[in-house]
Amino acid sequence: MYAIIKPMKKIFAISLLMILAFTIKAQVKYGLKAGVNFATATFKNYDLSISPSNLTTFHIAGFVDIPIDGMFSFQPGVTYLGKGYKYDLPNGDSKGEVDLSYIEIPMNGIAYFPTRSGRIFVGAGPYLGFGISGNIDEITSERDLKFGNGVNDDVNPMDIGLNFMLGYHLNGGLLFNAGYGLGLSNTIPKDKRTDDAKIHHKQFFLSLGYSF
Repeated sequence: MYAIIKPMKKIFAISLLMILAFTIKAQVKYGLKAGVNFATATFKNYDLSISPSNLTTFHIAGFVDIPIDGMFSFQPGVTYLGKGYKYDLPNGDSKGEVDLSYIEIPMNGIAYFPTRSGRIFVGAGPYLGFGISGNIDEITSERDLKFGNGVNDDVNPMDIGLNFMLGYHLNGGLLFNAGYGLGLSNTIPKDKRTDDAKIHHKQFFLSLGYSF
């Protein structure tokens, strides 16, 4: 996994330089979108026998659409979104909940396909996420979660992954899209990892937005 994540950090640095170069020459569009997330996680070799399920949360995003050539655009942005999961408690009678908030920087490539009333679009690209707050809630207790990579921390603060999306952009500027976020980073703090234990975020999302 480290072999995947390390090159992705270089991609983000190169992408920032690309943004500056393209915005000088291109006629860019700006947009906002918001919607609902259905977040969960995958567990591997984790020491607790829990079954994660979807946590419903939300996202708000701003983005820049930079035309590259013909039907293609480069679309970086900044997103505030919720991640996490629900899980069954050991007694089987109820669920616990891990609720996390992140700031993400997506770097998506977009392909547009014109129609009579707008454009269908598909997109994909990497994202870099930074954890900013979180809590865990069970029946008898609730506490804030600490971001960091020490033995006393709860969540790795950095989340790197991939986005995939499909949507429709009306000629007037209104847009609809659905997507999927696949986390590649292990969210367990580095100093707490044992026996190759891993937790990865994943979420399905629906958005409504507008570009101008």
